[in-house]
Amino acid sequence: MNKLNLILILCLLGKITFGQDTTFFDTKWNETNKQNSKFYRIQTKIEDKWLRMDYFSENNQIQMKGHFSSINPEIRTGYFEWFHSNRKIKHTGNYSENKPIGEHLWYFENGKIEAVENYSNGLLDGDYKEYFANGNPSSETKFVNGKQNGFTRYFRENGSVEAEGNTKDGDRNGEWKYYDENGNLLGTKEFKTEYFFEEAPIYLRLPNSQWYLANKQAGATTEYIFKRESIEDSLGRVIIPAIIVYFEDASDYNQDVVLY
Repeated sequence: MNKLNLILILCLLGKITFGQDTTFFDTKWNETNKQNSKFYRIQTKIEDKWLRMDYFSENNQIQMKGHFSSINPEIRTGYFEWFHSNRKIKHTGNYSENKPIGEHLWYFENGKIEAVENYSNGLLDGDYKEYFANGNPSSETKFVNGKQNGFTRYFRENGSVEAEGNTKDGDRNGEWKYYDENGNLLGTKEFKTEYFFEEAPIYLRLPNSQWYLANKQAGATTEYIFKRESIEDSLGRVIIPAIIVYFEDASDYNQDVVLY
């Protein structure tokens, strides 16, 4: 091989590898060495964007592919794909200025659809659907500006409807219906988070629809007891939080209502 051919080969190799960088990561995506890596990344500068391709170290299969308009800070742009380690697609969707937009699709390792999301300016907006691994629907709802709003339905894994009702600002609202596996109505429950007290008058907004009015005792001082659905603390104890509100009857007073 003469000197001219050697220089030409080196120049071609330099052109192919220019702008690329390989980084190795552990299971938590912390940088590590090749021997201890779970993933590795190759980034290539193409004109004004960076093409990033992540791989599974164990089988060199692609884990993610997408473009960034900036690496520091990282700004996703355009179409992205994520994959399971068995080569099946996991997640696809578009980004604009690092914000998800349009339809995003999620898949199980068996290839069946897991979820269908719709985004606008980085927030969930529009129809939202989830599925079980067997292909049956898990839930159907709607989002507006990142919050759950509208008619919602939840399903069992066998495809039967478990519950349905409306949501507002991310919470259950109004009457919800509950069904058994044969479609028979088991019962209904009314959900509300806003209460108006005529004794004051004032409004009370509870944190979410897991709270409910458990009892009311009228008299010279009216007592309202609100309870929350049970929760379990770190020690495994079941706790039912409660809020008690008292209103003094101020109808005979020429002064503001007193709230205790």
